[in-house]
Amino acid sequence: MAPGRRRTSASIAALLLLAPTAVPARGGGEAAAGAPRVAKVEVTAGTSRLTVGQTTQASAEPRDEGGRLVPAAPVTWTSDSGSVASVDARGVVTANSAGTATITATCGDAKGSMSVTVQPLQQRQPARRR
Repeated sequence: MAPGRRRTSASIAALLLLAPTAVPARGGGEAAAGAPRVAKVEVTAGTSRLTVGQTTQASAEPRDEGGRLVPAAPVTWTSDSGSVASVDARGVVTANSAGTATITATCGDAKGSMSVTVQPLQQRQPARRR
């Protein structure tokens, strides 16, 4: 600290009281006071048909009751069948085995989903001898 400067506990307490505080989002897709409530989540992907080993990027658009986009709303991704298709925190879907999986994006109490169909790898047929 520079010479001649002292901090008192009262000035530190005043700084703490004046410091901005984060307000966590409330349940029900509601954010802090004044922020729009998320009413639905629209989920899309580059493709809904994959072959084992392929990936696709899914995207989620949280929307308010008027259908307007709610920017920066946090989204959580899940798959109902990770053995068929898994999804990471960024929405990258990976085809793991043949079958169908539902990929869901959740924002508060609002959810949106899409179905992904995974095809098995096509086995190469050996060349025919003539």
